[in-house]
Amino acid sequence: MSVGNEKVCIQHGDHRVEISLFGAEIRSWVRKGEELIWSGDPRWWAGTAPILFPVCGTPKDGKIRIDGIEREMTTHGFAAASTFVVSEKTDDSVVLQLVGNDEIHAVYPYAFRLEVKVSLDGNGLTQSVSVTNMGDRSMPYSVGIHPAFRFVGGRGDVLFDHDEASEIPLVRNRLVTGKTKPSGVVDRKVVIDTEESFKLGALCFFNSSSNGLVFCDSDGRGMQVRVGGFPHLVLWAAQGAEFLSIEAWTGHGDMEGFTGSFHERASTRFIDPGERHSYYGEFSPL
Repeated sequence: MSVGNEKVCIQHGDHRVEISLFGAEIRSWVRKGEELIWSGDPRWWAGTAPILFPVCGTPKDGKIRIDGIEREMTTHGFAAASTFVVSEKTDDSVVLQLVGNDEIHAVYPYAFRLEVKVSLDGNGLTQSVSVTNMGDRSMPYSVGIHPAFRFVGGRGDVLFDHDEASEIPLVRNRLVTGKTKPSGVVDRKVVIDTEESFKLGALCFFNSSSNGLVFCDSDGRGMQVRVGGFPHLVLWAAQGAEFLSIEAWTGHGDMEGFTGSFHERASTRFIDPGERHSYYGEFSPL
């Protein structure tokens, strides 16, 4: 096992994982010689498993307002484009950490610590995310995970733990419209064809009934997924690509016409000084 300037590798039995220090992003998960994570082919989408913070989804006009000042904020926040440092390391686990600097504080003026732990055991991979308020005032935030898995043929199905809504929010131009679209869920199952399923955007199950799901691709390969602390589940893929993102968010993008402050964004969470909030996703190959 090695820690380099740009990536860190962990291993347990026949599982081997590579995590980039840039964005604390899982870039590879090989089990029994088979890659489970999407390749990050930029023809469709260069990401593989970004960390979302301090927003999930898209702020209206790419801006947020804190302390009466308008600030630039990209979709899903700055964590995915920030360099983390290794704070703990064992053969089969690693904790990566991000704290604010002058550049970050210019857009998000809060003292925070964001930790991402990736660990392996005989069942699979656990990705834990914690947010700590290191400052002296209440801190608004959203956080999420966004792993994209190989999805052979771009076709397969997703089976939720519980039945989900038949109508879900319609997201247009990355903003929540207040309108709905069919989810495609019937008896807990939704059939996925990446060529067709996401023409109207991601499938956003806000305040999902489920804490877990199982997906299988056209080859019968797939993953059992369980999340903790995240109220929203999102399925997404680039049109026609052979991957499926299983996303878990605490917040979501702005509503069309939203003009409020960061504190007033729908589904934003607040953390008091000195407190720590933790979330996780567990992923077990079938």
